[in-house]
Amino acid sequence: IKYTSSNSKVATVKSAGGLVTPVAEGTATITATTYNGKTAKCTVKVTKGYSDDDLFCLAAVIWQEAGSTYCSDNLQLMVGNVVLNRVKSNQFPDTIRGVITSKYAYGMMYWNGVSIPNATDPITKSAIERCYANAEKLLDGYRILPDNVVFQAGFVQGSGVHAVESGQYFCYM
Repeated sequence: IKYTSSNSKVATVKSAGGLVTPVAEGTATITATTYNGKTAKCTVKVTKGYSDDDLFCLAAVIWQEAGSTYCSDNLQLMVGNVVLNRVKSNQFPDTIRGVITSKYAYGMMYWNGVSIPNATDPITKSAIERCYANAEKLLDGYRILPDNVVFQAGFVQGSGVHAVESGQYFCYM
């Protein structure tokens, strides 16, 4: 059996074996063709596994905690990874918005809500775009920290330090 995709920009398929790999949002038809020309088709719909609000909230907390132009992508990814680790833990709320708006968790987000400033200059705009790009990378599955690293602060918390980046301690539960 030989497999093909009608839209390799959405989903690719291994011609031998039929392993389908999502590439981008959209729809593709996967066709299986036998040696004697018989076919079977299956439509696959690729969607992102997160909401626009998840992306906004994760970008906002990255902006707040590590959005400055001098902060590294590594620091931004670590900050966002801690939030996602908290979402997976039964010790914290099970949504990104819930985690970042918990009392005393992330600055003023509990009292003032989740926000990102309007970019009025190219430097700020670029910095915000970088926060969104790193948030999207994390939401698409990239991880930089183990699942049990759930604290990030300017001091040691929890049961031990996993890493220190730009004066921020990333600590175990």
